[in-house]
Amino acid sequence: MRDLKTGEGWLYLAVVMDLYSHGLVDWHISTHMTTNFVIKAFKKANRLNCPTKGLLFHSDRGSQYTSKRF
Repeated sequence: MRDLKTGEGWLYLAVVMDLYSHGLVDWHISTHMTTNFVIKAFKKANRLNCPTKGLLFHSDRGSQYTSKRF
């Protein structure tokens, strides 16, 4: 997750990246850094790309990614 300062305040960017190809799988931007925000990015990436069984997801282990909801 990355925070971005804009003229109107902070925005938060969650990126799902393929570490093998270094390709961008999906991203989601929000004005609030919540668990729901990263769940939306993860679900959309999963839905659009239909990953194979055994895929490993790695995160920065921030509080949103270590929450029970995630």
